[in-house]
Amino acid sequence: MLRSRCTLITPTTKGRWPSVVSAVLLNFALAGVSSGATLYVRAGAAADGTGSEQRPFSSLPAVEAASVAGDAIVVLPSPADAKPLDGGIALKPRQHLRGRAAPGMAARITNSSAVRVAGDAVRLADATEVSGLEIVRPYRGGIYGLNISGANVHDNRIIGNNVSCSDGYAIFLSDEHARIDKVWLKNPRAGILIDADTGSISVTVRGNEVSDSPCSDGIDIRASGSAYVLASIDGNSISNLRQGRTHHSIIAMGVQTRDNATAIVHSNDNRISNIGNLFDAEELAERKAKRIAGVWGYRGGGEGGANCEGVFTNQTGGTLIWTIERLKFSHGIGGNSCNGAEFWIAEGDSVQSIIVRDSEFEDNAGDMIEQNNTAVGGKSIFSVVLDGVKVRRTTKAGKTPNPIDAVPPLTAFTGGGYCVNFFNTAMTSVSTLKVVNSELLDCASDGIFAFNGKFLLDPADDKPSNGPVGKIAIELTNTRISGVGGYGVHWVNYLDLADLTLRMEGNQIQGTAGRPAVLLAQSDGASTANAVIDLGGGALGSKGGNCLLSSAGGPIEVRGYDSSLTRTPTACPAQ
Repeated sequence: MLRSRCTLITPTTKGRWPSVVSAVLLNFALAGVSSGATLYVRAGAAADGTGSEQRPFSSLPAVEAASVAGDAIVVLPSPADAKPLDGGIALKPRQHLRGRAAPGMAARITNSSAVRVAGDAVRLADATEVSGLEIVRPYRGGIYGLNISGANVHDNRIIGNNVSCSDGYAIFLSDEHARIDKVWLKNPRAGILIDADTGSISVTVRGNEVSDSPCSDGIDIRASGSAYVLASIDGNSISNLRQGRTHHSIIAMGVQTRDNATAIVHSNDNRISNIGNLFDAEELAERKAKRIAGVWGYRGGGEGGANCEGVFTNQTGGTLIWTIERLKFSHGIGGNSCNGAEFWIAEGDSVQSIIVRDSEFEDNAGDMIEQNNTAVGGKSIFSVVLDGVKVRRTTKAGKTPNPIDAVPPLTAFTGGGYCVNFFNTAMTSVSTLKVVNSELLDCASDGIFAFNGKFLLDPADDKPSNGPVGKIAIELTNTRISGVGGYGVHWVNYLDLADLTLRMEGNQIQGTAGRPAVLLAQSDGASTANAVIDLGGGALGSKGGNCLLSSAGGPIEVRGYDSSLTRTPTACPAQ
């Protein structure tokens, strides 16, 4: 029944995802009254406890052994100076693990070694609920589920996760010649991690806190094989997480699909702050010596800080649909590859649809929002919509590539301190970026930098040309771009492109002194078979009304395109 509901979903569905609503309703039912007994456990209880509230068990292994499917397990509160319950717990189907709080006390648990449950504090099972716990410094993850049919994880605190600095989320990039997935970057274990490679999975992750770890992701979902995952991620707080000395990046909230898997996610009212860290001289030297990737992640060495991601996607196949509402991201700490949001199709036949609505991103080192399509060896459809999004302040300015140059390496295109960075290096792809009712302010480089080119990791790489097969559509409506250190809007085509549509209406755009507000360019030797650019009165139906402000020789500059560009005079408000 769950799968039959899912088949109705398409990336063009309007409003909230019905399947995610179904997932929430399902998990609400799963979190109802337990069908079995209620067992109690408390840190510091007498060793001869029977599991009653008056004589609780004294350990997690004891209550786990005594319980059966369908039971409720209540962790009674203990004083802050008492040792937490140790050993972790593996739940059985339909169990409810609930912590009970009291003034000055908490239901505190941990798992201090890998002897039990691989070092995780809580291992989920089918149709389980976990709530009200304070999970303190577990050896590996806080809460983990693999191929669970349903789970409701809510109102827990996970503090100091992953003491062992174990690996977690692996970021994949396929070898386009051998056509196999390979691990490109390694992330530390997440506080809450849901894995699936088969079956239909439904999970709600609500009202949790993941914080204060020297080596931990926040909340990650990974779907591979034939898995079909529905997830609702609402009202969580993720803060003060570091990358770890042996890892390549860190993610506050990540979603991944591979193979033929599907992930449909809705997230609302999440808070992400102080993600990442700077490298001291000792760590930077160690990374260079061991060729552990730094902020760029592509080769050894580093740029002095973490490759931190607020929200992140990674695909080498499958379908990924994520609606993000009322997200607040602040203070990304790291190097040039630190992002408030990065949405990425790395490889394979992939479909990705992202909507970010009514959200705020503030204070970050590198590009604030990235949409990256590098699926050279597959057919991909990639859509990102930013609606009511506010971006403010990026700090690490890169060198903006010159559009008449040969194709620079990828590192020239990313990490430039752009408010929004959109790039396509895929061959058989359709990539769409839509920015409406938004504000892009005070970024170190361009407001929007978008390009079509090659995926060159360094100048010695020899990758094939795209060929004139890709389609790119960019729409900018009712958006203000101001206070940026480069162009307001900057588009460059470096190779052969089949179709380009670029529509702008009702925007107020200002570039830095010495540059036009808008630069639309095509590199020498590149071509676009069908280019339609409409800033007013053109074939795309733009009503114009764009206010383009610049102190350099005109508000707009066009290179390499012909009379397909149409526009109405700028319409700026009275100063």
